[in-house]
Amino acid sequence: MLINTIEELRNALTRQEQEAAFMEERLKRDHDDLQKRYQASELRYNELVTQVPESTRPLLRQIEAMQVEEQRGAALGQRWRSTDSAPTYFSTNWAIRAMGRARSA
Repeated sequence: MLINTIEELRNALTRQEQEAAFMEERLKRDHDDLQKRYQASELRYNELVTQVPESTRPLLRQIEAMQVEEQRGAALGQRWRSTDSAPTYFSTNWAIRAMGRARSA
């Protein structure tokens, strides 16, 4: 009876060790797979980080130009209201637009 119990415990221990080894192997594969996926996502992230500034530069330039134009327009509008002279406004506005075209060319 004691011998049978010892044999059963040994068999149970062997099964437990095999299951643990199988699980350890599976977890190692999962870890390796996750590591590869992480590295691939890091690579994609770095590529996107370098691409975004390149793709947004034209848009940023356009936004900056619009902001400058808005500021100039506001300043000219204020000047026009303060002097109440339309000819000065139109000639100044024409000069600013000509300078803007010259810069963008």
